[in-house]
Amino acid sequence: MGLQRYQLGRFSNPYRKELCEVLRNNRDISKREIPIQFEKLIARPLSKVKDAIPDDVVIVIDALDECSDPRDTQQVLDLLLSHATSLPVKFFVTSRPEPGISNKVQSLGEASPLVLQLHKVEASLVQADIQTYLEREVRPIKAQPEDIKQLTARAGCLFIYAATVVRYIEPQNRAANHRNRLATIISAHPGIEGDTYEELDKLYSSILSQALEYVKGEERELLRLSLRTIIGAREPLTISTLAEMTNNESEEAVRLALSPLHSVLRVSDDTKVISTLHASFPEFMLSAERSKEFHCDMPKQNMYMAAQCFSIMKRRFQFNICNLETSSRFDKEISDLETRLDEAISPGLFYACRYWASHLCGSEFFMRVIDMLDEFLCHRLLFWMEVLNLKGWIGQAPEVLLQVFNSLPTDDYSISDLQAMIQDSRNFVTIYATNPTSNSTPHICLSALPFAPTNNRVREVYWPRTKGLVTIERTGVNDGGNVLLATWATGPVNGMALSKDGKRIASVADDGIIGIWDTSEGRRVLGPLKRHRKVVCSVVFSPNGNKLASGSSDSTIYISSAYTGDILVGPLRGHTASISFLSYTTNGSYLASASEDQTVRIWNPFTGVQTGTVLRGHQDCVMCVLFSSGGDRLFSCSNDRTIRIWDWRLGKTIFQLTDGHTSCIDCIALSPDEAYIASSSRDCTVHIWCVQSRQTVLGPLKGHTDRVKSVAYSPDGKRIVSGAFDRTIRVWSSETGDLIAGPFTGHGGEVYSVMFSIDGKHILSCSEDKTICIWDASYSTSETDPEMGVYFSSIVSVAFSPDGNRAVSGCTNGTIFVWDIHTGSLILGPLRDGTSWVSSVAYTPDGGYILSLSDDCRVHTWDAQTGLLLGHPLTDHHRWTLSVAISPDSKLIASGSQDCSVRLWELRTGTAVGKPLVKHTGWVQSVDFSPDGSRVVFGSDDATGHAHKVTVAKFTPDGQKIVSFSVEEKFLLWDATTGGVPSNLWQGESTWHWDVSLSADGAMFASKSENDTIGLWDIHTGSSLAPRLQGHTEGVFSVEFSPDSKHVISGSWDGTIRIWNVESAKNLKGKENNKWVVNDDGWMTDSESKPVLWIPVDLRDRLPIAPCSLIAGPQQSIRVNPDGIIFGGHWGDCYIPSADSQTPNI
Repeated sequence: MGLQRYQLGRFSNPYRKELCEVLRNNRDISKREIPIQFEKLIARPLSKVKDAIPDDVVIVIDALDECSDPRDTQQVLDLLLSHATSLPVKFFVTSRPEPGISNKVQSLGEASPLVLQLHKVEASLVQADIQTYLEREVRPIKAQPEDIKQLTARAGCLFIYAATVVRYIEPQNRAANHRNRLATIISAHPGIEGDTYEELDKLYSSILSQALEYVKGEERELLRLSLRTIIGAREPLTISTLAEMTNNESEEAVRLALSPLHSVLRVSDDTKVISTLHASFPEFMLSAERSKEFHCDMPKQNMYMAAQCFSIMKRRFQFNICNLETSSRFDKEISDLETRLDEAISPGLFYACRYWASHLCGSEFFMRVIDMLDEFLCHRLLFWMEVLNLKGWIGQAPEVLLQVFNSLPTDDYSISDLQAMIQDSRNFVTIYATNPTSNSTPHICLSALPFAPTNNRVREVYWPRTKGLVTIERTGVNDGGNVLLATWATGPVNGMALSKDGKRIASVADDGIIGIWDTSEGRRVLGPLKRHRKVVCSVVFSPNGNKLASGSSDSTIYISSAYTGDILVGPLRGHTASISFLSYTTNGSYLASASEDQTVRIWNPFTGVQTGTVLRGHQDCVMCVLFSSGGDRLFSCSNDRTIRIWDWRLGKTIFQLTDGHTSCIDCIALSPDEAYIASSSRDCTVHIWCVQSRQTVLGPLKGHTDRVKSVAYSPDGKRIVSGAFDRTIRVWSSETGDLIAGPFTGHGGEVYSVMFSIDGKHILSCSEDKTICIWDASYSTSETDPEMGVYFSSIVSVAFSPDGNRAVSGCTNGTIFVWDIHTGSLILGPLRDGTSWVSSVAYTPDGGYILSLSDDCRVHTWDAQTGLLLGHPLTDHHRWTLSVAISPDSKLIASGSQDCSVRLWELRTGTAVGKPLVKHTGWVQSVDFSPDGSRVVFGSDDATGHAHKVTVAKFTPDGQKIVSFSVEEKFLLWDATTGGVPSNLWQGESTWHWDVSLSADGAMFASKSENDTIGLWDIHTGSSLAPRLQGHTEGVFSVEFSPDSKHVISGSWDGTIRIWNVESAKNLKGKENNKWVVNDDGWMTDSESKPVLWIPVDLRDRLPIAPCSLIAGPQQSIRVNPDGIIFGGHWGDCYIPSADSQTPNI
């Protein structure tokens, strides 16, 4: 609608002033969605100056049906209809009666605008107007009245016939024999009476015949080829693009070839863009029956144009096409980028990059197509990404590849490798496009390629053609494969909704903030919007995507513009408690709200008025509500463990489902055919119900270990996805109930919402960890480990092996794991004999055994090499065992308990040695052997030697001293022989140090505290040796020095262990002294704060930053050594052009 804005600006000075202000503040507004442009450039400025606009202003929008994208047509019509009554102008819209347009207008009923259907106007009136038009236009050639009469008769009711005749008879800017041309038209045999387009078809045929009559040989073929290319193009072409697409070096030759076709084609003098003058001409050309020998066979033409696109890209692509000098600047920081783009990327190349797939999919697939596609993916994929990213089109690339994938034959196993390459290419492009990496084109190679999973075919094909890229060393049990595609750091998010077209996600948060995100790029396009005073619990897009309804714990509902954020309706009041869920009818006429006040209410979303009766019946909070596709039924679930189906118009329950879940039902989902309901519950299960039989047909589906908060069907109805507070996502077969994918692990907090993408290829999720994630839904359980993930839990105890090469960890769920501390790989585990916390683990000094202490009062012994459980657990303590120690000769075990005693045991036999030692009146929190094994020290809650509870009591390595620590943050150093307290008493920090480890050399001790950090201290002076070690994202439970005193290991509630380099920590004076630092956006920067590498969000907390040297745990962790990598001004050297021709196709 740029022309309308321009003309309105010329007409009204006040409007022009407002428009200029908007353009100054929104320089990229022309690239935004149509609703945003309309709102900001037309609706708002007009509203502000409405008093200065005359009452009789009419804006004409001609040929609305000829928008290149039908979705644009629908959006423009929706916008005009929704703003028609509120703006100080009238809109006059012309269009052919296409079904989408007619149905939309007719659906408005009484609210429909005035519609004049020209095909219902009396034919004589139309012909009179056509005759008047012809008489005036052909007056200069003095046409006879009989000629005018014949032309009028042949035009019937089609003005386009008359207009085309005039352009043909009297061409502009070109000499022609007007009378001969008129005679040609008159002499053509008249068509069959009643055939609307017969005369128009004969006219078009005459024009084409005469155009071809005067050209021969190559010129004739060029004319035919140019015409077919114009008809087959996905957008109007410029002369230069047409020249490239027809493989012609001369733009002038193309221009001259088109000159005989001026009566059906138009070439803009300013832009050189070629367009057909009327939609009837392409329709004629595409119909073999109508156009006959001039017919444009689209499958063949698409094949030709696809081949041309591939040819253009092959000729013009090159690495670093815009000659970017450095990778240390983002694309937007390059001042002359637009000039470089114009010079390096021709319109023809850009057209080829955008539409090769569309032409490919419109052709018939055979081996030539397969070979071209194969070559493109294996040799030019990264170059294609370069062009699209520099031109701001990278967000559409995943959809392009999906289009190709969906068009390939599904039953041809000979192309299975190609299908896999397309899938991996789409995943690779999605990861790049939806993350901040796309801010810098060089990082297609520098960041996206190194971080691509090692089994991704894009990495396999292109990695050999690079050098000097950072090497990513992956550790952990589950490397994630290609499952997690994108992670967006959104800030707090507790719910989300997907627009019907799948292009936008709305997120809501506890702080009342609403945001809208572009799914193709992962950027926020609207917000933060502050609507509610309290937590926003639910959000939903209207079916047309123009509006957004939000519900809050403040009991209100607002309806806002999904493009501008303006409040359209609200607040809607009626509920007396939190709004838990919102749902639109499929036609957008009604909005349902579920509330914790145990009711469901129905609203008119246009007026905000409640309609019908309040639906009552649930005996507890209503958690979810859904309309049937017909809008006549309503489905709801509640904390009362029931699902109800309502006739909401009558306000009555039709039936309810009751026998299934054993706890509150959080969410329900309808299968696409509405024959089944999936439900998720706080009982950690999923059920599937048959609506007709009113019974559970599958379930309970078990696997989650915590509340299942969300459930959703796939678009084809064959899969169900569930997300739970156990931080995992699972995909189930809706036909068998089998787990077919997952558990997907990667979220660092409870999963609040899950859903499939519109095409069913991806899963979207949001979490307590303040992220929205996109997952590859095609991964099956054969590609992940469905069981391993459930064994991992928070780590509460850690210990080194005597040789320092291994570490053992104990978890809150009763499991034990053994790790290689050099690689982070899992050596043994899970070792398990119960479900209680493993509060302490230790190796015997000879390294042969591992002891574990559980909260169920039992001590277990394990073979350190095989993981076998040896003998029976030690269980003589009457209450929980809190600490355990092993004698230096590996023969005895000492254990301390809540029963206030210490017991000694023979390690190999489990036999008790002597009687329990009872010297304290409080719990024994710590026990330790002296270095010679002759003595045992233990500390207790009875505060002996301290003013408060003693949490740690240990011998120094030389056996001469005892270190004790208590909750009043005091360290005391005792004489181990006399028990005397030395004079150097030291006061600790203000945070509790529940665990302390002494170094083997006796010079240091390490302590963990409640603020997730670790301290290193001088044992003699009590002074800090290094800044606190930070990295764990949740509480640190256990720390221990390595046998050589060079490292410290820590175990945390976040489920990881970390290895820290002591010397590196001592040398760390502050963050600014690190050579490499990762900022909040995920960019690893150098000492000058210039970007070196982008770290994916899900790996940032798993990237060891000095002095941390290793992270191990259930999730993939990485180690990055950027020393010696190519970046900055030398980044262009990372690609090896000569290797391109040597790498075979897939």
